[in-house]
Amino acid sequence: MEESQPSSQSEALSSPAAAAAAASAASAAASDDEEDSSSASVLPYDYYDNLRLSPTATFVPLVAPNEPGFAGGRNLYRAIDPDSPPAHSPGVILCHIPTYLRWTQLDQANYRLVDASNGGYDGMAGVLLAMHHFNNGIGAVVKDLDGINNRCSIRLTTESFDTMGFDLAANVHLFDSVLNTEFDDATDPQMGAIIGTTTSDVSTSMASQSGIFDLPQFSPSATSTLLDNSYQYPLFSRTIASDAATAARLTGYLQTELNVTYFGMVYVNDAYGGSFQQDVRQWATLRRMQLYAFPIEPGAAYYEIIDALTFLQEKKVNYIVGTFYPDVYEDIMGPAYEMGMAGAGKVWFFSASLGPVFLDGSAAALESGSSAALATPGNALLHDEGGLPGFPQYDLFLEEWRRLGADDEALEYFNSKTPEWKYHFYFTNETLASNRNWGYFSLRNPSFVAAYAYDAAVALGLGACAAQANIDVGDLTVPPMDANSTFTGASHFYNSILSDFLGASGRVRFGSDGSNSRDGNSTYFVVSNIRRGQSTNGSTTFRGVPTSYYDIATDQWTSYRNRTFIYSGNTGDELGSTTIPPRDLPPPNTTLVHLSPAAKGVAFSLCALGLLASTFCFAFTMSKRRHRIIRASQPEFLALVCAGCFLMASAIIPLSIDNTVASDHGCSIACMARFWLVSCGFCLTFSALFSKLWRINRVMKNAKGFKKVKVTPMDVAIPGAVLLGCNLIVLIVWTIVSPFSWEIETLSTDEYGRPLVQIGNCKSDNVQAYVASLLAIDGIAIVITLWQAYVARNISTDLSESKYIALSVTAIFEATFIGVPVLYIVSAQPSAVLFLSSAIIFVSVAAILGFIFFPKYFAWKTDKRLAANSSEPGARAFRRSSREMERLKSEVARLTKEIEDLKMGAQETASMTELGDHD
Repeated sequence: MEESQPSSQSEALSSPAAAAAAASAASAAASDDEEDSSSASVLPYDYYDNLRLSPTATFVPLVAPNEPGFAGGRNLYRAIDPDSPPAHSPGVILCHIPTYLRWTQLDQANYRLVDASNGGYDGMAGVLLAMHHFNNGIGAVVKDLDGINNRCSIRLTTESFDTMGFDLAANVHLFDSVLNTEFDDATDPQMGAIIGTTTSDVSTSMASQSGIFDLPQFSPSATSTLLDNSYQYPLFSRTIASDAATAARLTGYLQTELNVTYFGMVYVNDAYGGSFQQDVRQWATLRRMQLYAFPIEPGAAYYEIIDALTFLQEKKVNYIVGTFYPDVYEDIMGPAYEMGMAGAGKVWFFSASLGPVFLDGSAAALESGSSAALATPGNALLHDEGGLPGFPQYDLFLEEWRRLGADDEALEYFNSKTPEWKYHFYFTNETLASNRNWGYFSLRNPSFVAAYAYDAAVALGLGACAAQANIDVGDLTVPPMDANSTFTGASHFYNSILSDFLGASGRVRFGSDGSNSRDGNSTYFVVSNIRRGQSTNGSTTFRGVPTSYYDIATDQWTSYRNRTFIYSGNTGDELGSTTIPPRDLPPPNTTLVHLSPAAKGVAFSLCALGLLASTFCFAFTMSKRRHRIIRASQPEFLALVCAGCFLMASAIIPLSIDNTVASDHGCSIACMARFWLVSCGFCLTFSALFSKLWRINRVMKNAKGFKKVKVTPMDVAIPGAVLLGCNLIVLIVWTIVSPFSWEIETLSTDEYGRPLVQIGNCKSDNVQAYVASLLAIDGIAIVITLWQAYVARNISTDLSESKYIALSVTAIFEATFIGVPVLYIVSAQPSAVLFLSSAIIFVSVAAILGFIFFPKYFAWKTDKRLAANSSEPGARAFRRSSREMERLKSEVARLTKEIEDLKMGAQETASMTELGDHD
């Protein structure tokens, strides 16, 4: 996270008098604390600055014991002043820690400096306040500082330098201070550590140099993960969390609070933006989210911005992370609104690099009605804030901050510490608002830089005391605090990052993730809702209002003061708003393929024809059951064949049911019903044909042996009943154990894996095993029926239908052989599946009924026609007797042949007997 401005307005004091009253009360409370800790009276802010200039003071440069004679880069000073308070005897050790912060921003395009002094001033003020508390042992914010001035002789001083957000300026000043400063000149002291810099770009450059000079460097706002590299930046740390922690909170908020899986990102391709993009991508991958990121170079041209927005537009994302700086905000957000990538239905999550735009209303003025202004409200800013009003530690810090506004001497001293601008010629008709008054401290909350800079100064102070207490002076009679030697920068650094305390920004601890940075779980992250402010003189201001924060204790996002996030609405006007977050992507254009009306019409027509044919054949059988043709064909079994065909034809009805006419439960029932009807109907049909043929074969077999036997239908119904029973057992087990369910199956998806084409399908576990069982049972019915038909092939057609049964089975086999592979090919087309399935069932029903019943119907019609054409009873009797005579002749011929065969067999037997007698 880079520098931002305050994200909310606290309850401000209404006047300087009120501020003074509050400050007096707080001062009284602080005085009580000081008395309890037996500390001396509070020294003014400028005491140790003045001590450096005191004509009565003497200074002894201190170097590390293992570096005697070291005279360049880093030194501390023991100040001995006969006029100092007794608590300072035998002299305090002055450690100079300058701040390198951004007070101005170099606008290279327009060759000028832009005022960015709020962040710089807040950081400097936080450091001065922390050093004041440290030097006087005031534990008003950090309890560890209570009375530390009595335990540690280290005292801290500082000065401010403006980096201008430019690494060259920072490094030039660093080299100048280190190499050109006399080590024994306490009035222009060498530094002992550094607090800064503001931005990651400058910090990555400066931290490499400060490590060379053995200078610990603590940043309050540089967040790039690149700075976690302790090999490249061995003495760099920070009191703000790294971008990795910010990325974790950002992706977590998008996923858990907004249910976002797909999002985009536009980032500036520098040390900060590039590193943050990598962190966001890593966390998105861990959370199984998809990031579409597009870089823009610093000072990007218009066409580069359009390319980035076009890329995100093609990805159709509604949530976009923006990581760039204020100077290009309008250049990006204006075209984004015009392209439909900002405004209603879109949410931008800005990193804190845009804090100066949204967390300070005066800096966020945009032309009313402009594209950038229309694109701004309803977006968000996610930033790691030192705290918010209402948080205990932050309230302690805020109370001390408010006191500064009523302390005229403190304000005068603070304003005197603002940096000297050597590069004022860059300014064009602009002046820096360098001086601040009581309202700056009383009417606004400080930016996060203030709290983090305060904690940085405290960490370096505690580390210096610990390092000095642990030095080896070689003389046990001399306390380390009184020795004329001191610690190394590395010792100072490592003792500083070992500190663990409750600071202004919460619990401050370092290195839990193996780096030297602050633990990301020890600070607060805040989501601020960007809302429209007042419109005056043709411009509108915008400010960030905190709506939720990441609660470290509960490890989840929590609403701040019950505030609701307001998104840009879809009302088509500038004031449209909604509290309902948009989806991460536009709804997919999903097509659920249903059965077409034409396919259903054909299926129902075939079903009706099958049912009518079955009903007609049944009615014909029952009405003509006494006719010789029907009586010879056993009407009981013909009726069962009709019933089986009726059930098979009925299966077309559940085949025609989908979720356009029934619920999912109803479709599931239909899925199971189609197998019940087809299987039971098929088995019933062929079991009846088998029983019918078996009865005829038994009768004719006994007739050959001149035996009289009576075979009733019940005698031969048992095998058919067994086959049907096996079918029912399989179907019942299937229905109970793993019944069919209606499920929506996706045939094709878009680039995000969302369904584009779906169909409803019947799904069941182990369906192959159940279908194989039914096919085996029904296959047995077909095989034994065909066998009985083969055995009865020589029986009169009036009694047997062997040829017709073979023809019907052949027709069914052909329809199945052709239809089933085609069904597999068109399985993704429900209408085609319905048509083919209905056709196969209809062909099977038509083949059975046609080949079994139509010959009987035609024979009956022939008899009827002949009877109608013959008017004389004698002629009818003659024709009848003639047919009977022909039948008897055929039977006599057959019996004669059998007798002749028997005679020939007897003769052969006699011959063999005689041959045996001769032997």
